[in-house]
Amino acid sequence: MSGRGASVRLRGQLTWFLALVGVLVVAWGATFFAGADRVGSATDDVRDRVEPLGRNAEAMGVGMVDTERAWDRLRQGGGPAERAAFERGAARTAALIAEARTMALGGAARWPELARQIDVIDQRWRTWMAAARRAAPARSASRS
Repeated sequence: MSGRGASVRLRGQLTWFLALVGVLVVAWGATFFAGADRVGSATDDVRDRVEPLGRNAEAMGVGMVDTERAWDRLRQGGGPAERAAFERGAARTAALIAEARTMALGGAARWPELARQIDVIDQRWRTWMAAARRAAPARSASRS
């Protein structure tokens, strides 16, 4: 599996994840504007769970792209700064994936389908990271 192909598949999974979070945000908005905001704590609970998931998904996407860019620079002969940026991005994205899983499974109302999508993204992210880590040092060493 090529690094570029894995990256494309990972981006596809991230797109599905963002779409699921978007549906949750739209559903919450429709509920709120339809007058169901009088329901009280149930609406507050959904809002309190959906909004952080949306922020998490956005940060996760940015982290993945930043990590991929750092990897590209590292492959092109980058030095310690690029390696550090790559590792920081990898750690931050892994933490955001774990946080998203916790949010999807936390509380009384669990979202198992969302958690399954997050698991698929996590698996593909780990696969891509393993391939990137194997490839980056070889490319960097050949240019030195």
